[in-house]
Amino acid sequence: MSIVVVTPPGEDPVTLQETKNHLRVTLDDDDARISNLIRSATAQVEEYTGRALVERQVKLILDSFPAGDIELPMPPLKSVQAVKYWDEDGVQQTLDAAIYQVDTASLIGRIVLAEGQAWPATAQRIDAVTVEFTAGYGAAADVDERAVSAILLDVQANYDLDGRDMETLRASIDNLLAPLRVHWA
Repeated sequence: MSIVVVTPPGEDPVTLQETKNHLRVTLDDDDARISNLIRSATAQVEEYTGRALVERQVKLILDSFPAGDIELPMPPLKSVQAVKYWDEDGVQQTLDAAIYQVDTASLIGRIVLAEGQAWPATAQRIDAVTVEFTAGYGAAADVDERAVSAILLDVQANYDLDGRDMETLRASIDNLLAPLRVHWA
């Protein structure tokens, strides 16, 4: 299984100005450093929670169709654009959307076969099935506030290295993110 981000998010979950306001920074001298800290904190939050924050286009590549549902990583799932597969003759096909249903309501989005349907046979290859989908909450304004707060606190923890109680900040970040963490079966 491989996960490829085809189109990354067009914005960060928090802006530079929001972060500077949080840090009470008024000068522009550290803008590049703060921007890097925002990207780093965002990556850490996404990795820890298993979620995509700001919307992006993703491909999930599988060796074959699973025995059951296809669970899609990086929730929340917004939509599925296509399910493509290499048939037994080595020709790439696009699976008819009538064969499956897309569950965007569950915590972990999934593709479920419609009643009476079966996954088609595929060629024996490491990239036999590709699912193209959109993951993330939407725009930055749609991101869960707990994730936004955790990003701001993480930037603060890495920017304000002035002897503050880092353990307390880290505990606050963990408390904010624990309910957002996705646990895979």
